[in-house]
Amino acid sequence: MDNQITIAIISGLCVAIPTIISTVSTLNKNNALQDERINRIQDDIKVLSSRVEKHNQVAERVSVLEVEVNNLKH
Repeated sequence: MDNQITIAIISGLCVAIPTIISTVSTLNKNNALQDERINRIQDDIKVLSSRVEKHNQVAERVSVLEVEVNNLKH
């Protein structure tokens, strides 16, 4: 009876240990991939923010020029 329990425990460990190793490895890979994607998105946000800022500066300058043109017309 003790021999059967020992075999069952060893068999269970032979299945459980590789499963745990595989799961941890997969989680680490997925976390690395998610971190990379998050970094790319953050970089894209920085680029877009700078473009929006440049656009807003142009829009402000155009509105100032419109006022000056109207003043010159009068």
